[in-house]
Amino acid sequence: MAELSHAQANTISNGGGRDTRTAVIGERVTLPNGLTIWTPNAFEAKTLYREIFVESQYMATDHALPGDAVIFDVGANVGVYSIAAQQRWPGARVHAFEPIPDLYDLLSRNLTEHVPSAVVRKVGLGASAATARFAFDRFSTFSASAHPEVFALPISRFDFAAASIDAAHRIMPGAATARLLAAVERPLTRPLVMALMVPVLTALDLRKRLFLRHYDCAIETLSAALAKSGEATVDLVKIDVEGAEEEVLAGIAADDWRRIGQFVIEVHDIDGRLDRMAARLIAQGYTVRVEPTSWPVLRLMRLSTLYAARSPRP
Repeated sequence: MAELSHAQANTISNGGGRDTRTAVIGERVTLPNGLTIWTPNAFEAKTLYREIFVESQYMATDHALPGDAVIFDVGANVGVYSIAAQQRWPGARVHAFEPIPDLYDLLSRNLTEHVPSAVVRKVGLGASAATARFAFDRFSTFSASAHPEVFALPISRFDFAAASIDAAHRIMPGAATARLLAAVERPLTRPLVMALMVPVLTALDLRKRLFLRHYDCAIETLSAALAKSGEATVDLVKIDVEGAEEEVLAGIAADDWRRIGQFVIEVHDIDGRLDRMAARLIAQGYTVRVEPTSWPVLRLMRLSTLYAARSPRP
């Protein structure tokens, strides 16, 4: 298990300056299923709970995993998927990868407590060994990315506000969010709701500008990670890397494809990326299927889940 203090090795750029501080963020949150985790904020913890434990995102593999499955969690964030995977496949060996030091700290804490057998590495995966600069907002860690352009889509504020209200109701269902959701769907009350949302969205934009940081983080290829893991095969690779998903596949050496059984990948479908990734996987012998998201806010961001599987190992 990697040490928490390793996060101090990363370089942080905040505004125009540069230093080597590690800002430890996070709070302890208990989820509805009783699981207690460290998280940057309670809202993100509830979002992860909804996506992974309620909607089983990334869990619907096309072939059953063996009892001793090897799972790579690429873009692990704080480790909720790693924990859920260990609960579903108790004999699995989990390798979790997270390059951003704030998230790596929380990931290490969570897996030390809940998946002590896991291997946690402070590195991102990509097309080649490199250093990448990540934009990071501690209030919105889901958008932490070395490719922030994937979030700069031409989305109207009206559509984004309406979709955000839907997301809030999914994550924190209650009378208030239900009323907002009903109001935004009625032509007569919709303009009022949108008028109320404008200052909220403006405040969120300002907050992001104030708290945005940039981290220079190490990147290695999936093939290099596989070699360092000592595993002969990987049964499932989950990839959620906010715009770098195509690069992760590009970092697989020709001889290593046969060592990987299944993929489940969040894809930002920009400039034909989803079709290119599906074609690459099919060419390597995988059967591919695409699952659109049911969340309006994620549809606006052009997100889909790509599943790819080859025949399971005996």
